[in-house]
Amino acid sequence: MKKIGINIFTGKRISIKQQAFLFSTLGDLLSTGFSIHQSLEFVKVVSKRNQIIVNKIIHGLERGNNLPDSMKFFLSESIYYQLKIADEHGDLVNGMKKVGDFLKLRITQNEKIKAVVVYPIFLFLVLFSIIFAVKFLIMPQTADLTGQTGTRNHHVISYIVYAVGLTIILLGMVGYQNFKAKKCIDRINLLVKIPVIGQLFKAYYQYFVTSNFALMINGGLDLKQVVSALLKFDHQSLLYDVGKTMRAGFNEGMNFGASLARYSFVSEEMIVFLSNGSTQSELAQNLKALSRLSFKEMIRKSNLLIKLIQPVSFAVIGILIVGAYLQMLLPMYDSMKGLY
Repeated sequence: MKKIGINIFTGKRISIKQQAFLFSTLGDLLSTGFSIHQSLEFVKVVSKRNQIIVNKIIHGLERGNNLPDSMKFFLSESIYYQLKIADEHGDLVNGMKKVGDFLKLRITQNEKIKAVVVYPIFLFLVLFSIIFAVKFLIMPQTADLTGQTGTRNHHVISYIVYAVGLTIILLGMVGYQNFKAKKCIDRINLLVKIPVIGQLFKAYYQYFVTSNFALMINGGLDLKQVVSALLKFDHQSLLYDVGKTMRAGFNEGMNFGASLARYSFVSEEMIVFLSNGSTQSELAQNLKALSRLSFKEMIRKSNLLIKLIQPVSFAVIGILIVGAYLQMLLPMYDSMKGLY
């Protein structure tokens, strides 16, 4: 879900704020009657930090590319396809505004996350400083005062902890490489099953699929034409896999809605709307409304997860504090037992 483009001329990353400004401004200008070229020239004047990016986009347009293809060098896959679908079905302005709104949401949520993690991070730094002092300053002195009784067992425990930690890190690295090697749809199916945060991934992909279907159907395509359009996308993309599944289901005698039931990130409401025989205009309206609800649900779930950050952080800090005290006191307790 996350990708920040890299400016190929400067090597600097194109921030989410830059992208949000670009899409929101272009969407507003296009909706007021500016042409694409006029809009880009306006952005060059009012935003110097985006001049190099805009020049690259203009260069792509001059070579005969459409706007989404000219922007592809810094877009995430999901945003690229959302813009491409909007452009192909005459709704580029709305597509631009939706992308701008989504990126603004990401900025807002990132700022909320930063606000709630500052204090826990400060506590973690203080705690690790205390643990370091206990381990390397206080413990050696207490060992000299009380003798070495029981320290061997604690060294063994330390080695076990280090070994377990190293094993977890290695398994995490191997798991990440295996995850990257999987097909897009398999990665998504794993992401939506992750405890707690999987619900946020699920809400995002519900919004992504629903909004793109709404754009295509609102642009005049029936469901068969939607499937044909999806099958033209990159074979590694989510939308291509959705189209392939719908075509296979249709060939087996299933309706298009039922064929999507295998995806946990496709909402039951969308399946109902695709299956209930609505007219094309009704289906377009239903999916547009559903995409707005999906967007709100994504916001709600992300806010819930943000609220969990501090309690979870404080719980971890509490466990570490108890561990630090035990590490300091247990050797002293063992030594005292040896005196009686």
